[in-house]
Amino acid sequence: MAIDFSILNSSLLANFSESITYVPASGDERTIDALIDRRIPPQPVPPGRGVRSFLLVSVANNSTTGISSAEIDTGGDTLRLAKRLGETATTVGIAKIVSHDNGMMTLEVR
Repeated sequence: MAIDFSILNSSLLANFSESITYVPASGDERTIDALIDRRIPPQPVPPGRGVRSFLLVSVANNSTTGISSAEIDTGGDTLRLAKRLGETATTVGIAKIVSHDNGMMTLEVR
């Protein structure tokens, strides 16, 4: 018997998410719910370039309530979100898809 993780994903988003704005390069923006992991420590980069900060954003993997992995353009789409809780939302780029399955997708954003 297969486990239906969509129920768990819906519960996580319903109880722990915050609203962000998905801005596709080729279409209309929309407000979606996301889980944002802000605990990621800055990552070192080549000498002389300092450190690089990023966030992990998990959304429903569908084009109605989240972002579909089939529609995303990591080179052009952006998100508007608060980098720190309570701050004003700013625009961040989507660097890459970290993982995805039928229910959820996790993005690295900078």
